[in-house]
Amino acid sequence: MSPEIKRNLQEEQPVWKKIIVESHLPDSLYPLRELSRNLWWVWNNSGRELFEYIDKNLWKEKEHNPVFMLAEVNYKRFQELENDEYFISEMHKVFDQFNRYIDERKE
Repeated sequence: MSPEIKRNLQEEQPVWKKIIVESHLPDSLYPLRELSRNLWWVWNNSGRELFEYIDKNLWKEKEHNPVFMLAEVNYKRFQELENDEYFISEMHKVFDQFNRYIDERKE
């Protein structure tokens, strides 16, 4: 390798930076984040059904992993869910069940 090429390679070292990517999950759908990060949904039918309702195909594609699925849901779909009275009601019911379960474990 010529000295000129070596010098160019040494001068053009990459600069690495840490990047933190935040979810685009709207605040009103925050319970989904909490539910997705606890395995409670695995043995709770209503928890699984809630995630499947968001996007049945994506739920299958991401092999029933709610964290991966939520990362792939587009913002337009989240907006639709925010305005879906049935979904919001179900999400709150499931989240209440989850919180009761967690509270029982603390006692």
